Amino acid sequence: MLTSLVRNQFAYPLSLKLVAAKGEPWELYDLRTDRAEQHNLAAKMPDKVKELELCWQKQVDSYTELAGKTLPKTKQKQKKQ
Repeated sequence: MLTSLVRNQFAYPLSLKLVAAKGEPWELYDLRTDRAEQHNLAAKMPDKVKELELCWQKQVDSYTELAGKTLPKTKQKQKKQ
C-alpha cells in the first residue's frame, strides 16, 4: 500500500519513506531500522527511488486532475491568468 501526500514531498510503502524538500533531491529511509531518518539510502537503492517517485507523481497527477474537475469555473479561470 502506498501513502502519498504533497507536503514538502514524501511517499512511503510500508517501511520505506521517500522524502524531499521542494527543489531538493529525493532521500530514502527504511523506517523499520532508521526511525530517526539518519541514513539516506537513495544512493544505494536508486531503482527503488525511481519506483517510488513514479508512484508519487501518479498520485500528484490524480490530485491535480481531480482539483481541475471540482474547482468552480471562476477559480479555474483565475488560476490560468
